[in-house]
Amino acid sequence: GASRAEMDRYIAAKYSRPQAVPSSGRASTEDDGRSSAAASPIASDEGTTCHSGLVIVEISRAELSAERARELRVLGPMFLRLAVTVSLGPSSGQPTEPRRGADVTWDPPCRRQILWNAEDPEQSFLRVELLDIGTLASEPSLAAEGAFDLSEIARAADGSPMPVSVSLHEPVYREDGDEDGQASGDSAEWGPECGEVELQLTIVDMSNMSR
Repeated sequence: GASRAEMDRYIAAKYSRPQAVPSSGRASTEDDGRSSAAASPIASDEGTTCHSGLVIVEISRAELSAERARELRVLGPMFLRLAVTVSLGPSSGQPTEPRRGADVTWDPPCRRQILWNAEDPEQSFLRVELLDIGTLASEPSLAAEGAFDLSEIARAADGSPMPVSVSLHEPVYREDGDEDGQASGDSAEWGPECGEVELQLTIVDMSNMSR
Protein backbone atom coordinates (compact mmCIF):
# COMPACT_ATOMS: atom_id res chain seq x y z
CA GLY A 1 0.00 0.00 0.00
CA ALA A 2 0.96 3.67 -0.28
CA SER A 3 2.76 5.49 2.51
CA ARG A 4 0.95 8.04 4.68
CA ALA A 5 2.83 10.89 2.95
CA GLU A 6 1.77 9.63 -0.48
CA MET A 7 -1.83 9.32 0.69
CA ASP A 8 -1.83 12.86 2.09
CA ARG A 9 -0.48 14.27 -1.16
CA TYR A 10 -3.07 12.34 -3.16
CA ILE A 11 -5.95 13.56 -0.99
CA ALA A 12 -4.72 17.16 -1.11
CA ALA A 13 -4.55 17.09 -4.89
CA LYS A 14 -7.89 15.29 -5.24
CA TYR A 15 -9.86 17.42 -2.80
CA SER A 16 -8.46 20.92 -3.04
CA ARG A 17 -11.38 23.32 -3.38
CA PRO A 18 -12.54 26.71 -2.03
CA GLN A 19 -14.89 26.87 0.91
CA ALA A 20 -18.46 26.15 -0.20
CA VAL A 21 -21.24 28.64 0.46
CA PRO A 22 -24.01 27.04 2.58
CA SER A 23 -26.99 26.04 0.45
CA SER A 24 -29.31 28.17 2.57
CA GLY A 25 -27.43 31.27 1.41
CA ARG A 26 -27.22 32.55 5.00
CA ALA A 27 -24.03 34.15 6.22
CA SER A 28 -22.12 32.23 8.89
CA THR A 29 -23.24 33.47 12.30
CA GLU A 30 -21.64 30.84 14.53
CA ASP A 31 -18.76 28.40 14.50
CA ASP A 32 -18.21 25.29 16.55
CA GLY A 33 -14.87 26.64 17.70
CA ARG A 34 -12.71 24.74 15.25
CA SER A 35 -11.70 24.83 11.61
CA SER A 36 -13.91 22.65 9.43
CA ALA A 37 -10.82 21.38 7.65
CA ALA A 38 -8.83 20.68 10.80
CA ALA A 39 -11.56 19.55 13.17
CA SER A 40 -11.59 15.92 12.22
CA PRO A 41 -8.59 13.64 12.11
CA ILE A 42 -9.03 10.57 9.93
CA ALA A 43 -10.58 7.70 11.85
CA SER A 44 -9.04 4.35 10.95
CA ASP A 45 -8.09 0.94 12.26
CA GLU A 46 -4.53 0.27 13.30
CA GLY A 47 -2.64 -2.29 11.24
CA THR A 48 -2.23 -3.07 7.57
CA THR A 49 -5.82 -2.75 6.35
CA CYS A 50 -5.94 -1.82 2.66
CA HIS A 51 -8.29 1.16 2.37
CA SER A 52 -9.85 1.81 -1.02
CA GLY A 53 -11.33 5.21 -0.25
CA LEU A 54 -11.69 8.17 2.05
CA VAL A 55 -15.19 9.23 3.08
CA ILE A 56 -15.51 12.97 3.78
CA VAL A 57 -18.74 13.90 5.59
CA GLU A 58 -19.82 17.52 6.09
CA ILE A 59 -22.74 17.75 8.52
CA SER A 60 -24.88 20.88 8.22
CA ARG A 61 -28.26 20.22 9.89
CA ALA A 62 -30.15 17.84 12.16
CA GLU A 63 -33.84 17.82 12.99
CA LEU A 64 -35.79 15.81 15.54
CA SER A 65 -39.58 15.50 15.36
CA ALA A 66 -41.69 17.29 17.96
CA GLU A 67 -43.02 13.96 19.26
CA ARG A 68 -39.56 12.49 19.76
CA ALA A 69 -38.31 15.72 21.33
CA ARG A 70 -41.14 15.58 23.89
CA GLU A 71 -40.28 11.97 24.72
CA LEU A 72 -36.70 12.97 25.48
CA ARG A 73 -37.32 16.35 27.14
CA VAL A 74 -40.73 16.89 28.74
CA LEU A 75 -39.83 20.50 29.59
CA GLY A 76 -39.36 21.39 25.93
CA PRO A 77 -36.93 21.03 23.01
CA MET A 78 -34.68 23.87 24.19
CA PHE A 79 -33.39 21.48 26.85
CA LEU A 80 -32.05 19.21 24.10
CA ARG A 81 -28.35 19.45 23.21
CA LEU A 82 -27.97 17.56 19.94
CA ALA A 83 -24.79 16.28 18.32
CA VAL A 84 -24.20 14.00 15.33
CA THR A 85 -21.75 11.13 14.96
CA VAL A 86 -20.95 9.12 11.82
CA SER A 87 -19.33 5.70 11.72
CA LEU A 88 -18.23 3.11 9.21
CA GLY A 89 -17.78 -0.38 10.66
CA PRO A 90 -15.40 -0.06 13.62
CA SER A 91 -14.26 3.46 12.66
CA SER A 92 -16.13 6.57 13.76
CA GLY A 93 -15.69 10.32 13.80
CA GLN A 94 -15.88 12.56 16.85
CA PRO A 95 -19.32 13.98 17.72
CA THR A 96 -20.11 17.41 16.37
CA GLU A 97 -20.24 20.35 18.73
CA PRO A 98 -23.66 20.10 20.46
CA ARG A 99 -26.40 22.52 19.52
CA ARG A 100 -29.44 23.41 21.62
CA GLY A 101 -32.95 22.67 20.31
CA ALA A 102 -34.72 20.12 18.09
CA ASP A 103 -33.75 21.73 14.76
CA VAL A 104 -30.05 22.61 14.74
CA THR A 105 -27.44 23.69 12.19
CA TRP A 106 -23.66 23.85 11.82
CA ASP A 107 -22.41 26.77 9.74
CA PRO A 108 -19.85 26.15 8.41
CA PRO A 109 -20.64 22.42 8.20
CA CYS A 110 -18.82 20.14 10.63
CA ARG A 111 -16.38 17.96 8.70
CA ARG A 112 -15.47 14.36 9.53
CA GLN A 113 -13.23 11.92 7.62
CA ILE A 114 -13.21 8.11 7.75
CA LEU A 115 -11.07 5.66 5.78
CA TRP A 116 -13.18 3.14 3.88
CA ASN A 117 -12.43 -0.47 2.94
CA ALA A 118 -15.09 -1.15 0.29
CA GLU A 119 -14.38 -4.90 0.41
CA ASP A 120 -15.33 -5.14 4.09
CA PRO A 121 -19.04 -6.04 4.47
CA GLU A 122 -19.08 -4.32 7.88
CA GLN A 123 -18.36 -1.05 6.07
CA SER A 124 -21.16 -1.28 3.51
CA PHE A 125 -23.36 1.23 5.31
CA LEU A 126 -22.53 4.61 6.79
CA ARG A 127 -24.22 4.91 10.16
CA VAL A 128 -25.51 8.25 11.48
CA GLU A 129 -26.45 8.77 15.12
CA LEU A 130 -28.13 11.79 16.70
CA LEU A 131 -27.15 12.12 20.35
CA ASP A 132 -28.73 14.14 23.14
CA ILE A 133 -25.64 15.26 25.01
CA GLY A 134 -27.62 16.52 28.01
CA THR A 135 -25.77 18.24 30.84
CA LEU A 136 -22.16 17.85 31.89
CA ALA A 137 -23.29 15.54 34.68
CA SER A 138 -25.31 13.16 32.47
CA GLU A 139 -24.38 10.54 29.91
CA PRO A 140 -25.22 11.16 26.23
CA SER A 141 -28.30 9.29 25.05
CA LEU A 142 -29.16 8.03 21.58
CA ALA A 143 -32.01 10.19 20.28
CA ALA A 144 -32.23 8.73 16.77
CA GLU A 145 -30.24 6.73 14.25
CA GLY A 146 -30.06 5.99 10.54
CA ALA A 147 -27.84 4.44 7.87
CA PHE A 148 -27.48 4.35 4.10
CA ASP A 149 -25.69 2.26 1.48
CA LEU A 150 -22.33 3.90 0.86
CA SER A 151 -21.59 1.98 -2.35
CA GLU A 152 -24.75 3.33 -3.98
CA ILE A 153 -23.71 6.90 -3.17
CA ALA A 154 -20.18 6.24 -4.46
CA ARG A 155 -21.50 5.01 -7.81
CA ALA A 156 -23.94 7.91 -8.18
CA ALA A 157 -21.50 10.63 -7.10
CA ASP A 158 -18.49 9.41 -9.11
CA GLY A 159 -16.09 11.35 -6.89
CA SER A 160 -18.11 14.57 -6.75
CA PRO A 161 -19.60 16.03 -3.55
CA MET A 162 -23.20 14.87 -3.13
CA PRO A 163 -25.86 16.21 -0.71
CA VAL A 164 -27.53 13.44 1.28
CA SER A 165 -30.59 13.63 3.54
CA VAL A 166 -30.53 10.74 6.03
CA SER A 167 -33.83 9.64 7.56
CA LEU A 168 -33.54 9.04 11.30
CA HIS A 169 -35.49 6.52 13.36
CA GLU A 170 -36.12 5.87 17.02
CA PRO A 171 -33.66 3.39 18.54
CA VAL A 172 -34.79 -0.23 18.71
CA TYR A 173 -34.26 -1.94 22.05
CA ARG A 174 -33.68 -5.65 22.57
CA GLU A 175 -35.36 -7.59 25.37
CA ASP A 176 -32.24 -7.23 27.51
CA GLY A 177 -32.71 -3.46 27.38
CA ASP A 178 -29.70 -2.67 25.21
CA GLU A 179 -29.99 -0.48 22.16
CA ASP A 180 -30.15 -2.67 19.07
CA GLY A 181 -28.19 -0.42 16.75
CA GLN A 182 -28.90 -1.41 13.17
CA ALA A 183 -26.47 -0.68 10.34
CA SER A 184 -28.01 -2.63 7.48
CA GLY A 185 -30.20 0.18 6.19
CA ASP A 186 -33.25 -2.11 6.00
CA SER A 187 -36.22 0.04 7.03
CA ALA A 188 -37.98 -3.02 8.50
CA GLU A 189 -35.30 -3.13 11.23
CA TRP A 190 -35.76 0.47 12.38
CA GLY A 191 -38.13 2.11 14.82
CA PRO A 192 -40.55 4.86 13.72
CA GLU A 193 -39.08 7.70 11.67
CA CYS A 194 -38.43 10.73 13.84
CA GLY A 195 -36.07 13.13 12.09
CA GLU A 196 -33.31 13.67 9.57
CA VAL A 197 -29.72 14.76 9.16
CA GLU A 198 -28.51 16.77 6.18
CA LEU A 199 -24.93 16.30 5.06
CA GLN A 200 -22.65 16.45 2.06
CA LEU A 201 -20.67 13.35 1.15
CA THR A 202 -17.46 13.12 -0.87
CA ILE A 203 -15.74 9.78 -1.51
CA VAL A 204 -12.10 9.94 -2.59
CA ASP A 205 -11.02 6.84 -4.54
CA MET A 206 -7.59 5.71 -3.31
CA SER A 207 -7.63 2.24 -4.93
CA ASN A 208 -5.10 3.21 -7.60
CA MET A 209 -2.51 4.34 -5.07
CA SER A 210 -1.29 0.78 -4.47
CA ARG A 211 -0.78 0.05 -8.17
